[in-house]
Amino acid sequence: MTTTADRFGRRRILILGASLMLFAGTLFAFTTSLPLLLIAAIVGVVSPSGHEVGPFLAVEQAALSQTLPDNRRTSIFGWYNLAGSLATALGALTGGGLSGILQKLGMTSVNSYRAVVLVYAAIGVILMLMFMRISSVIEAPTPNSTPLQTRFGLHRSRGIVFKLCSLFGLDAFAGGFVMQGIVAYWFHIRFGVEPTTLGAIFFGANI
Repeated sequence: MTTTADRFGRRRILILGASLMLFAGTLFAFTTSLPLLLIAAIVGVVSPSGHEVGPFLAVEQAALSQTLPDNRRTSIFGWYNLAGSLATALGALTGGGLSGILQKLGMTSVNSYRAVVLVYAAIGVILMLMFMRISSVIEAPTPNSTPLQTRFGLHRSRGIVFKLCSLFGLDAFAGGFVMQGIVAYWFHIRFGVEPTTLGAIFFGANI
């Protein structure tokens, strides 16, 4: 999706990504079919790590770097990442707290988790509506001439991009060993930690 965003339209890709959140959340909430759940997990925008997945990050960063002056770009990206980390922390706290409160009110654990997933799907709808209001200034500029046709759409920056991708890939590979879902499952199985406490743990970790 992100490799075609500049041609297809960045705003359209963001809206499509938000619709995949709705798609995944709805399937996770209402189906018990394993094939459908696998489709939702793979195609839908669902994160096993608790951090952003899907097309949002790449498109948003491209739009930010395009619209910001050079001397403010690094500091703005710092605030952008800080906002993302804080939102992840609050999401963990809210998700764990909501499921815990619903269970104390008499709801079964499965239905309490279903409610959290439905909130996730609803946020996808809110994002779709917000992305529809974004200005066209985020779109990629139209080139004055036909660009060189090279592999992966990379030109002179190919070497730098490959080096950065290698570093990012190694970092992501290491992060895959400690997926948030696995850690949450371990805390629950080994220590019997309840969802509210799990939410607080991941809130603190993300902060």
